[in-house]
Amino acid sequence: MLNLGILGSVPALALVSDTSWHGPAGDWEATRALACDAGAEVIVGSWLSEYEQRMAAVAAARERGFTHALIVDGDEVIEPSLLEAMLKVAENGLAERVFVEMDTYWKSPDYVIRPREHLTPCMMIDLEKAYPTGVRDFAGGRPLLLPHEHGVMPHP
Repeated sequence: MLNLGILGSVPALALVSDTSWHGPAGDWEATRALACDAGAEVIVGSWLSEYEQRMAAVAAARERGFTHALIVDGDEVIEPSLLEAMLKVAENGLAERVFVEMDTYWKSPDYVIRPREHLTPCMMIDLEKAYPTGVRDFAGGRPLLLPHEHGVMPHP
């Protein structure tokens, strides 16, 4: 379990590929160790594409009885206020696909791109109603965009 302070704890599941989607494999063992140290259940596999790995993540979450999944890449961070808003959406059944605004950085956190890019990835899905249709694309159920007033997801 990852301890999220005032937000309580949510189970974390990390899928780590021991093969690269393109080129030579990186240090996947270090990634596995970091995820374990953070309290995540880690599944190591050999996925040949990002889409295949995301499909496996959704299937693994469903197998474990999860009702919702946060779809977060290793280099993405969800601000606490945004996470709290997404958890409220899930608890109250307000939407099956939740999209968020993203802040993109160039070189370092000192250089945030403005005006904000129109990047609104789907970050949370209801596992009973939403299903993957592409790398970061999901269909099924009602969509909801949480604008930056609820928090943003920094993306280096």
